[in-house]
Amino acid sequence: MIKKTKKAVSPVVTTVLLICLSVFLITIIARFVIPFVKSSLYESGDCFKTIEQLTINAEKGKGFACYIDDNNNADKVKITIKRGTADIDISRFMIVVSGEGNSDSFTIQEGRVTDVAMLKSDGTENVNLKLPEKGEERTYILSVGNKIDYAEVVPIVKGGKICSVTDSSEIKACS
Repeated sequence: MIKKTKKAVSPVVTTVLLICLSVFLITIIARFVIPFVKSSLYESGDCFKTIEQLTINAEKGKGFACYIDDNNNADKVKITIKRGTADIDISRFMIVVSGEGNSDSFTIQEGRVTDVAMLKSDGTENVNLKLPEKGEERTYILSVGNKIDYAEVVPIVKGGKICSVTDSSEIKACS
């Protein structure tokens, strides 16, 4: 006669197998998750550094955040952008303006840009734009088609990553 005996897996062997399986799964997950998180944090770090590095200077007598009112039709917006002193590579930035249910964005970068001019120190307009250097400010003139009430500045860092709004301002008539 054949005797049938059932043997159970010992609790020690089961515990060792579960620990090995857990270590294996943690290793696999860490292999993919940690590099992903590191790269995401690295990319977001550039944008984090832009906080307060591009601001709208609307201080009376020092800067502009106003529209030129020609017969109740605001054709142009003057806006002064001040750059902070942090060492961050801002390749260009956007000025987003809105009013009367419409919004427009203007990308400010080195060279010529459609519908944007730069105000020179002598009061004349220059179509060859320059970005503000560290600690510097520049006034830009935007050609708009309607009255503007509000403006925001959005930095774009090296690699083309668009960051969050760093400053905003109400736009009033130039006095």
